[in-house]
Amino acid sequence: MPALWEDDSAEVPLFGPRPHDPPVPYFQAAVVLCFFGEVVTALTTRPDARLLTTLTSVEGGHPVWAIDVDGHPVAVVRPLMGAPATVAVLGELIGLGGRCFVAVGGAGALLPDLVLGHAVIVSSAVRDEGTSFHYLPPSRTVDADPDGVDVLRRPPSVTPRSTSTRVGICSPMPSTGRCWAGFDCRDRGHHPRGVPRRPRRPPHHGGVGDRGTPLVAAVCRDDGHRFSKPVTAEIRLVAGLGVAGDAHAGVTVQHRSRVRADPTQPNLRQVHLMHAELFDDLAAAGYPVGPGDLGENITTSGVDLLGLPRGTVLRIGDEAVVEVTGLRNPCQQINEFRAGLLREVLFTDPAGRVVRRAGIMGVVVHSGPVTAGDLIRVERPEQPWQPLERV
Repeated sequence: MPALWEDDSAEVPLFGPRPHDPPVPYFQAAVVLCFFGEVVTALTTRPDARLLTTLTSVEGGHPVWAIDVDGHPVAVVRPLMGAPATVAVLGELIGLGGRCFVAVGGAGALLPDLVLGHAVIVSSAVRDEGTSFHYLPPSRTVDADPDGVDVLRRPPSVTPRSTSTRVGICSPMPSTGRCWAGFDCRDRGHHPRGVPRRPRRPPHHGGVGDRGTPLVAAVCRDDGHRFSKPVTAEIRLVAGLGVAGDAHAGVTVQHRSRVRADPTQPNLRQVHLMHAELFDDLAAAGYPVGPGDLGENITTSGVDLLGLPRGTVLRIGDEAVVEVTGLRNPCQQINEFRAGLLREVLFTDPAGRVVRRAGIMGVVVHSGPVTAGDLIRVERPEQPWQPLERV
């Protein structure tokens, strides 16, 4: 069967990486595409892990995390399976500002002594699909960039050596081994089409709901009364109580200030939800904040939480259901966490109205697990709607 000799690299592309609008503050130039979901989930529990953004597809959400490796910030994301889908994710990441890429994935093995857990640095690959012909001139095989291979042979460290785009390729075969590959298209004279330089743009000060599909970006839990909550792989919501294992779960109030006032009050603050879009605005104002830093249980993306009416039902994942009760009332603890931050989430607008931006509260109506990437379905109550008040 003849090879597919399509190379349209001289033409203006119909599809290609474009600068993200709105831009994501502090997006990392070094990106790891990790096909092992359990590895990405484990990374999210690291204390230095912070959510950068969430990519969406028909399969749900794909959070992009940032971690520190040897003192260098690195973005990590689990891409979709299959070359075309991975290229689509790659294009988004390039548009966000990614420039140095390494892919980590699995592949079939023909050698009997090459078993699960062996690390393989791919230096060359047979081109058996058509996706790469969109980026490189035709050939039977493609060689990895020698500099990239040399870097991967060294002990773990992340030191981007240029601003050129390093692309990681991994065959989406059954996971019988772990394969790494890297080649530099620009250094070899084959710069991917449509890859623009990322322009300097003003910080995003827009509202929420501009990230697309409503979904869970991160989940957090803490069994102690501490201001911030660590990110975890999964939480379980329990009807009538809240987040299992969390200090604020209970039928009656658990927040210490409310307990001191009246410990018999019903707990309308079983679950704290916060919109990830707020993090963009805070970063633009000079306050980099990530999931769990402000004490929420569920970080959302693509949901206008503050605009929901009281009594809205949020169906999260396949089972969990939360009913919205009101707004979180930001307090002085936010300034103790980071000086000056309180004025960014609690202020009076020009019309004299008090604005509270630190997320919303809810009670659990139906139990179920919640994890990053779960879709959120929003069901508003019958009109007339009642705006959210502090609870």
